[in-house]
This record gives sequence, C-alpha cells and structure tokens, in this order.
Amino acid sequence: MKKVLFAALLSLFTVSFWGIEVGGHISSDTVWSPAEGPYIITSFLYIDAGVTLTILPGVRVHAVGALKDDIYNFKWTGSAQPHAKMIIVHGTINAIGTPDNPITFDTEQAGEDYRWGGIYIYPGAPMSTFEYCELSNVFFCDYIPDQWSLSAISFENG
Repeated sequence: MKKVLFAALLSLFTVSFWGIEVGGHISSDTVWSPAEGPYIITSFLYIDAGVTLTILPGVRVHAVGALKDDIYNFKWTGSAQPHAKMIIVHGTINAIGTPDNPITFDTEQAGEDYRWGGIYIYPGAPMSTFEYCELSNVFFCDYIPDQWSLSAISFENG
C-alpha cells in the first residue's frame, strides 16, 4: 500500500512540476489554470467548433518549437505535421490576463533560434478574446499543407 501511495504522490508531483502536455482536439469546454501549468503543446492543438478554451490569468503556454533556420520545420511533409506546433481555432479562445498576471505563449525550448507556429483562427469561427497576452518567439507555420499562418495570431474570421 505504501508503494502505491508513494507512486501516486510522485506522479502528482511530476505532473505539477513539469506541466501538462496537450495536443490533438479539445472537444468540450475547457479551462486552463495557472496552478496546473505550464501547458505544453506537443502536437497541433485544435479547438473544435462550438467549444471554448478559457485561459485564466497567469497561465503559461509553451509550444514545441523548431529551429527557425529550416523552413521544413514549419511545413507539412506528406502527412506529417511540422516540427513547430501551433494552435488552430475553429471554436473560441478567451485568454484574458491582467497587467500583473499576463498570459504567456512561448516555445518550450530555450534559445533565440527556436520558434513555434502561433495561433490560427479559422474563417467562420466565433470571436475570440485576447487581453494582456504576451506572444513570444513566433514564426510563420503551415496550418494545413500549403496554407500559411503568417503572424503570431492570424484572425481569418473577420
């Protein structure tokens, strides 16, 4: 019994120490809290239509980045995602930080040569809100083969 309890406590400590890995589809309303972060995007993260991701003040979002010197790190090759990861929004993101607790988006890797793919908001998606957010080390990225997102946040929904 002591071994099981120790393993459970160690597991909880590891998750809270390293953060939570996220990727794939968010298919129900979700809230990200700073107590559980950082949130580490390890594969393309899709916010499905009709779904809201709420990001609370102070949350740190780290995306797996790639070396900016190689365009193929940001381009689909066959059916494989680019090495740099990004957020693709068909639903809604409400990321509302405060002056004292901004929400930060950055690469998981340290170093000025790494970049991540940013946030792409699809045409027809409802309005998202970003207040007191800091987006760092963003590069353009291929959100689907041969379609490029060219800024930190690409608003294609008008």
